[in-house]
Amino acid sequence: MARSANFVNSEKQLLVQIISEHPQVESKRTDKVSVVQKNLAWKQIEAKFNATGTLCRRTEKNLKDAWKNIKNKAKQDNAQRKRHLRQTGGGPGVPTDELSEKVEALIPRQINCLANNFDDDNQIESSLEEQTYTLVSVAEESSSFSDGNESAVLQTLSTDRQCSSTMDDLRRRVLTEKLEAMAEERKMRREEHDIKMEYYRKK
Repeated sequence: MARSANFVNSEKQLLVQIISEHPQVESKRTDKVSVVQKNLAWKQIEAKFNATGTLCRRTEKNLKDAWKNIKNKAKQDNAQRKRHLRQTGGGPGVPTDELSEKVEALIPRQINCLANNFDDDNQIESSLEEQTYTLVSVAEESSSFSDGNESAVLQTLSTDRQCSSTMDDLRRRVLTEKLEAMAEERKMRREEHDIKMEYYRKK
């Protein structure tokens, strides 16, 4: 099967706009009602997107993959902006991507999962934050993330004594939240699979 064409900027803008009308697609709830609502939302997104007469028809999978890539780009832009601010001491920022800004507004908790509540006089050492960001990124991007790996990463954090207890607590909370979200996503996929299998059995 031929590979679908890459999304152009106008298609990305359209997709983000439509998804903003269906926030339930980012829900982490895993009960059956929520899963059904989430699946229905994606069907509606697909219908709305293709009804606009875009360059080519996009499947639900195409749209999900594009949304995932758009979110990853927004996260990368946010991280780059923070690194630049640290390096320049709050100097002129890097150019802001309009699409990434829109995505940040839609999923602020995911984008700012490493944000802290410390003021400028008590900023956490940048190298420690970057270490945490790296651990979370590795965990998120691993396609074979197992319970054993989760425990290993958490143990790595708990045994790291190179930073203050406050930083330890922050990093542990951040990674624990990320791991829990990943576990919920796996559970949701299993339940979605069970729902589909039940549907086909009834047919």
